[in-house]
Amino acid sequence: MLKHTVYIAAAIAFLTSSLFAESYYNNGVLVEMTPSKLRADKHGEAVYITPNGATIAIGSTVIAALKPDSEAAKNPAAFFYGHGLDIVGTVGSLPLTFKLQPAEGESVFAVARKLFESGEVRYAEPSMTPDRKAFSLSVNDPLGKYAWHLENTESMEVFNWLTAEVVPLNNTFGVDIDVERAWELSTGEGQIIAIFDDGLKTQHEDLVGKNTYGRNLFTGTSIVDPSAEAYAAGAGHGTPVAGIAAAYGNNGKGSVGVAYDTKLSTYKMLHPDSSESLYPNVAEDVLIPAFEHAAQSANVINCSWGGGYVSQVMRDAILRLSKNGRGGKGTIIVFAAGNSALPGKTSTGYDWSHQEAAMEGVIGVGAVKSNGEIASYSNYGKELDICAPSGDFGIVATAPGLADDINDPSYDRLPDYTKNNGYEEYWNVLGQGFNGTSGAAPIVSGAIALALDTNPDLTFNQVKSLLANTAVKMTNFYDFDENGRNDRVGPGTLNAGNLVFAADAVKKLTATKQSISGHFIHFGDGAYDWIYVANGGGALKLTGLNTNTGELTWANLDGTATVNASASSVTFSGVTTGAPSVNGKTYPINGHFIRYGTRTAYEWVYVPHNGSYVAKLEGMGDDGSLKWTLIDTPADPVFSSVSVGADGITFVN
Repeated sequence: MLKHTVYIAAAIAFLTSSLFAESYYNNGVLVEMTPSKLRADKHGEAVYITPNGATIAIGSTVIAALKPDSEAAKNPAAFFYGHGLDIVGTVGSLPLTFKLQPAEGESVFAVARKLFESGEVRYAEPSMTPDRKAFSLSVNDPLGKYAWHLENTESMEVFNWLTAEVVPLNNTFGVDIDVERAWELSTGEGQIIAIFDDGLKTQHEDLVGKNTYGRNLFTGTSIVDPSAEAYAAGAGHGTPVAGIAAAYGNNGKGSVGVAYDTKLSTYKMLHPDSSESLYPNVAEDVLIPAFEHAAQSANVINCSWGGGYVSQVMRDAILRLSKNGRGGKGTIIVFAAGNSALPGKTSTGYDWSHQEAAMEGVIGVGAVKSNGEIASYSNYGKELDICAPSGDFGIVATAPGLADDINDPSYDRLPDYTKNNGYEEYWNVLGQGFNGTSGAAPIVSGAIALALDTNPDLTFNQVKSLLANTAVKMTNFYDFDENGRNDRVGPGTLNAGNLVFAADAVKKLTATKQSISGHFIHFGDGAYDWIYVANGGGALKLTGLNTNTGELTWANLDGTATVNASASSVTFSGVTTGAPSVNGKTYPINGHFIRYGTRTAYEWVYVPHNGSYVAKLEGMGDDGSLKWTLIDTPADPVFSSVSVGADGITFVN
């Protein structure tokens, strides 16, 4: 076959073409790219600006995906050769997706347009390298007692890097991810989180031994430890991101990660920004196979960065992983939403809908402050899949060290924690706290690892729905619509405790057909005016709440209670003590209660007659109200069906 070799003249023609606006079809719509004043990045590739303002380096090849039922799919090489193109590679394992080399002097934009207009391809686009940026400000001190994102108490303090002082945390008590409750069921052992970032300081005291695989996508070599670029150009972002998700717990060092028994794999694909040329990232046809490789061992992939623009081939690859990864259950890919304080999709296009976090098949994460409000920098909107704490002053993380240069004696030395509560030396060297949506994303990745360790059968869609359904909704700040969404924080803030226990409930509910256990009747306004009526007539009166264990306490109700599981009401008679006021009264049955386990007193779910939602019992408030967490809703379904019958309820994944 004739090889269409690109000579120097072709390269010159390619670069001069960047003087003018170019266009190609994205999702069937002609998109115009404007030349950037940068002209070329460090690799000599032309640089363009997308309609939403993102910076993209355009390569000298074209990516095209053939339609499976097209004539071209029968003989791709002949089809592309007929268009003057050589196949020089494929893109990961994406079916019928090829990397193509045009003839010398041909515009990659013109080739992409011609291919799309042929009707034989799903899409065709120039190869792209988006200007991916990490979504955080710097790093934070690894001291667990300041980890307000894990446990937020009224007496919490934080280091204000603007004034270099330790100050009380301006918070609303309880705005954290409730991770200690999640740890009752899982600490993440057996899970792997893949970190795509700027590397990892593998010998960090709180991460040593965690990294199962490392790859530098720029050089193709294994990561041993970032060398002279340790902080400024190496691991200053990836190291704290990894630690937030999975730093060791109970080892007497540093802080603790959300999933502290989880392992890591790391892929270096970020470098620091440059004022002279485009951010030197890896091309998407290199990044996509790396994602596929990571998904072979990692159930969760964390991406605390964004490029501002996503190619069709990247969307294709990510969506495929979310459906086919983990043996068909879907790999969970978490993206930081970004730090531009932009809204979700708008008519003007001035929004974050072009970011990776807005793609179908990913979990997009926003950041909230310690009082539960959306952080001032965070992208926001109903499009967020979840928010997590990161705040303005940041959260504690795994510091990469006190020096940038590996030859500096301080390179491997962590801060002296005895100075100013451990902050003074640290902040004098590194400047600021680790925050941004970069800090929020690994919190969510860690929580998902806990949920998957508890219930490995959860699908991507189930994880996404459970995150939304179990989120804490700060109603003192925000109103939520009928679908549980708010136009600032999406579904609300992550609660890892709710998430993990909901994952456990889903596992147990789908194991067998569940018998209807009975019904709860609220017969008065008192804190303990509750009666439980078992399916068969026995009844219990709520007597209190054990404040040490959090369990409800019950006593037998004298007299009789008649109830039929298929009936719509319960009638009491003959009660002499405990709750005589219920005698002769009929109370409606609006739904059914299932006890799916006996490990705790709260392993109950409620299902209405029509099976339209499933709610899990979480506890009891001081006002006597039972506290529930939604598991399955019409807006965010977890089960494919919930069938209510006279003999029980069937939950189908």
